[in-house]
Amino acid sequence: CIRDRFSILKRVSGLPNGLNLIAPHRAFVREGNLDMKQIDSTKNKKQKSAPFIIFLFSDLLLVCRKGNWKIQKRYVCDVVISLHETEIKSISEDRPGFRVVVGKKNLAYTFYTVDEQSRDEWVQEILRLLKVLQKSAATSIEDAPKDEDLQTKIQIRLIAGRDVIPCIYSMANVYVEFSIGSHPPVRSSVKMQCRFNPEWDEIFILQVDNPLHQLLNLKVKDGKSTTLLGSTEISLCNLYDYVEKVRWYKLESSDRGELLLGLTVGPYFNPPANGEKTDADPAKHVDYCVKICPRTPVS
Repeated sequence: CIRDRFSILKRVSGLPNGLNLIAPHRAFVREGNLDMKQIDSTKNKKQKSAPFIIFLFSDLLLVCRKGNWKIQKRYVCDVVISLHETEIKSISEDRPGFRVVVGKKNLAYTFYTVDEQSRDEWVQEILRLLKVLQKSAATSIEDAPKDEDLQTKIQIRLIAGRDVIPCIYSMANVYVEFSIGSHPPVRSSVKMQCRFNPEWDEIFILQVDNPLHQLLNLKVKDGKSTTLLGSTEISLCNLYDYVEKVRWYKLESSDRGELLLGLTVGPYFNPPANGEKTDADPAKHVDYCVKICPRTPVS
């Protein structure tokens, strides 16, 4: 969720320069309180385990410790573990856990969980992410596509309308206009002589500069007179990457009227050509994103 990534960014200090947690290609998966100790095979040194808060993303583990009263933010970044060229395995020593081995750096990180069920959930989740990264052209968390390709976009699927005409005895030529911020608006086709429930099934792509604060503005207008029939604003911060949210949105500026929309956010959407539908499946772009990162309970 977009809100989750911004929330972590606000809570954590000491992040390495250049690490962008809210980059659209990086998906947040889960977080939890785990004990961790680090093993450096080159120095044959071991650390005692200590409590940390762990944030799992689609290509990295962010390990943080609690901040002190001098630090404004709640957590301080201790280490960032790339999941590229990384191995993971379950362990059962004095307590259940799992070990993450970073090949090139000869480092191993051991994480201890509260029980075996929690360990299995973490291991299965990380193994799923590793499987996706194996198909990726990226070799490290620094690898990234072009800046313009990482621009967050929203795909809007305009499906249908309900009771959008204010008078049941009149008909109108209805179209819908979408806009975000200062970007040029896009408009749907005009449904001629519409009385009640128009159907479109059209798809539009809009650029989003700040998905946490910007709103999607939509207006339903009469095609002949451009009279405003209804409008509303939709928050984007509760949308999940590549997970379409389909629901009815009430037109707030009128007594009646709703629009059925399917909204999806992500960096990878091909602009529609000649009214053709776009493909929102990020499987084609597996290099820099995970298809769907389901929400999992905090252990």
